[in-house]
Amino acid sequence: MRAEFPGAESELILFSRFSRAFTHSMRGDLSVITNELSYLATKLPAGELDRASNRCSQMASTISKIAGLQSEALVETISIDDLSRMFGVRNLVLDESRGYRIDRTRGERLALMLRYLLGEGSQGSLAVSEAKNSLCLTLSSDGPDGTPRLYGSWSSFSSQERGERYVIEGVVADLLTRALGWIVSITAGEGRVLASIQLEDLSA
Repeated sequence: MRAEFPGAESELILFSRFSRAFTHSMRGDLSVITNELSYLATKLPAGELDRASNRCSQMASTISKIAGLQSEALVETISIDDLSRMFGVRNLVLDESRGYRIDRTRGERLALMLRYLLGEGSQGSLAVSEAKNSLCLTLSSDGPDGTPRLYGSWSSFSSQERGERYVIEGVVADLLTRALGWIVSITAGEGRVLASIQLEDLSA
């Protein structure tokens, strides 16, 4: 059985409340600005407000990324095969008939965040790590050069390796990872990024 992390769950609940209030306020203000820009665009030469409109679209996209985080757990049993597809795993070294209990909504949202952080071309494998006696998900992608650097969270990885505009996704990924009770270790360098995620301690 996987360990439960009440403290991490509380973090997700608090962030969920914040995100709902924040996005409600921001969407209202952004709607007013967008409508004003649309009106001004009819009075000005074509393309004059493209930059401002593009920035509004970027803001709307950012707001959507932090909106809709559920604080309620909707746990269900899915197959290992379904779990693998969720995270784009191509190398499955497990009995596919085995079931795995997961909050599907959170899992799918985390998978979406990781595709953004690691890139759509990232590859994964799912196997039992004999060294840690755990069910482990490994994701890899092309990455930066240099001496390998180790990170214990998605947000620290995002800040140092991807840039500040990726940090929001990194924070969301951290909250979801902790709420699921998973542990992550990320190595970046020598042209690749390798993320090892411990899903389940099989000795428990």
